[in-house]
Amino acid sequence: MSRKGVPELTPSKRGRILALREEGYSYRQIAAKMEPFVPTISPSTCQKTVTRENIHHTRNTLPRSGRPHSLTRRDERSTLRALKKHRHEPYKAIADAMGTVTPGQVKAVAHSHGYHRCVARRKPFLSPSAIAKRVKWAQENEGREWDGIVWTDEAKIETGERPGHQRVTRKAGEEYLPACIEPTFRSGRQSIMVWACIMHNRKGPLIRLDTVAVKTTLRGRKTGGGLNGQRYVSQVLEGPLKEFCELVEKDIGQKVLVVEDGAPAHTSVVAKRARKALDINNLTHPPSSPDLNPIEPLWLLLKNRVADIPGSGNSLDALWAACKRVWDEISLEDIQKHTNTMDIRVSAVKSAKGWHTGF
Repeated sequence: MSRKGVPELTPSKRGRILALREEGYSYRQIAAKMEPFVPTISPSTCQKTVTRENIHHTRNTLPRSGRPHSLTRRDERSTLRALKKHRHEPYKAIADAMGTVTPGQVKAVAHSHGYHRCVARRKPFLSPSAIAKRVKWAQENEGREWDGIVWTDEAKIETGERPGHQRVTRKAGEEYLPACIEPTFRSGRQSIMVWACIMHNRKGPLIRLDTVAVKTTLRGRKTGGGLNGQRYVSQVLEGPLKEFCELVEKDIGQKVLVVEDGAPAHTSVVAKRARKALDINNLTHPPSSPDLNPIEPLWLLLKNRVADIPGSGNSLDALWAACKRVWDEISLEDIQKHTNTMDIRVSAVKSAKGWHTGF
């Protein structure tokens, strides 16, 4: 072990010492010759280097015993199993449940095996039925030509909304300073619902939807605010979606397929009848699968850019004006960045056996 404050010798410098020793120099002479390279080297260090080579046949630092482990191998395996089984539980809860380890020991085991406490990703719940449908969909659509697919979706945009978990630069103990918190709101936020559609090389319109009025029950619960089948037909199917599909089909000379998720307004009887009457053909979409619709990342892009516009949260009209402005600014390159990944998304679903993917 090297002296405190003195760096250990590298294998190459130890090799130089061994070479000088083979040439017949004494340890004091070797230390003097090594002064330009290692100013603080001593004769005893040179001797230990030669002894290490003669006994252990190595120029590397020998392993040190160090402080003995406070946990046995068995305790460490049990702790690791508990960490994997209860991933959402904090270290203290796992330690309390086990009763034989401390939170610090649980944390040390986790870190030594590459586990850390991180913000959990938000993903839709997947039932066994949904998983099976995702696998089947991926198998049926592997190798599909995606350029003729119209991707549609609705999104709710709130005043003052900025998606995701913000990070903040702070010192320990500053977590509750007004400048360091991310405020949440129990009420007072207003929202609008918008609809849009895209294709690989095209951007459809963004429209503001007239939703069902919000009502408050006797128990104080709010209902409504969504889109029913009839409103979806009159505001989307019979209007912008039909016009967009006709324009594209005339341009490319072939029918297109429309992707809608499983929202009740889309699967209602009135919507099914309208699609048949309007000659709008669907490509089925598996349930709980926003990762298989490339328009989803555009909503996140739109919400973040809207939040960056000063005054966008002052009123619903200001919010809608900001949404239109941002949608107009979204380029075909922004769209193609996501529509180009459909083959990769399909492969990811197959690889994950129907479970969540990184999209």
